Amino acid sequence: MVEHTRTLDFKIAFAIGLGTMIAAGIFSLSGTAVAAIGSSAVIAFVIAAVIAGVTAAAYSEFASIYSENGGGYLFCSRTFEDRDLLTYSIGMSLFLGYTGTTAFYLATMDEWVVRFLLPESLHFLPHGTAGVATALLLGTLNARGTEESGSFQLIVTGAKVAVLMAFIGGAFAFRGPSVAVGKFAANFGGGPVDILTISALAFITFFGFSAIAASAGEIIEPKRTVPRAIAASMLTVTVLYAFVIIAMVNSPVPAEIIAQEGETAMGRVAASFLGSIGESLIVAGAIFSMVSASNASILAASSIGSLMGTRGQAPRRVSRIPP
Repeated sequence: MVEHTRTLDFKIAFAIGLGTMIAAGIFSLSGTAVAAIGSSAVIAFVIAAVIAGVTAAAYSEFASIYSENGGGYLFCSRTFEDRDLLTYSIGMSLFLGYTGTTAFYLATMDEWVVRFLLPESLHFLPHGTAGVATALLLGTLNARGTEESGSFQLIVTGAKVAVLMAFIGGAFAFRGPSVAVGKFAANFGGGPVDILTISALAFITFFGFSAIAASAGEIIEPKRTVPRAIAASMLTVTVLYAFVIIAMVNSPVPAEIIAQEGETAMGRVAASFLGSIGESLIVAGAIFSMVSASNASILAASSIGSLMGTRGQAPRRVSRIPP
């Protein structure tokens, strides 16, 4: 019988969590958050991180006890062994959640492609073409094996972190460190309700840590690696969020334009800091980000689907592991 092999080390586990969280928030929500509440977006993201941290601590504890694939579905099925309807509902909710977020990432990526990359001569293609093509490519990659998928995740996540560092550096170079900090300090806005509303939107961005736990069965030394990777990815992405918000607040692009641009706002802001080169960097980073987040979500969804098949709550064939 073919079984899962533990091939993912700390670096890849860290990249799975970080890659998912960066895509979900920095490229998709930072423009919306800054347009709504300015510098207070940092407070909103920190609140979301603290709340998510409570859930992350529970995931880390369970992953130390049950070091197998499946994440939240595994933990609930072990805790409520005789409650089949409950565990099935949780498993399907998580599976559909991961597939839904994959669709969200790929749809956002498609917007970046249409907005910045697609030549006018190809605008006759229906919206979603790039997203569907990427989904097929990622499915093929994951069918090759987890090790290949994990290595790809590490490379792409490293690339987009480098792009974000260039974006942040461009903002400080454009304004100067003291001016950038002063402008950030002067732009706090929104009331408690507005901040909590953005926190609610931002919460899902931190849920990328669950993708690490969902792949615990293929992580080397999971009882040690999973909690470390979860903690490191959440801390790193919170710091990155804060600096990206500072950069966005210092943009010469008006807030109403940032709001209008929505999920592609960072491309417009990068162009104002770094010119066409900066815009190209951010476009590449956004696409890398959405692809790596989709890849991590596919990894997590497949592990949950496989465990559901093993437990008889999904077709048995989805739990079969080809050589």
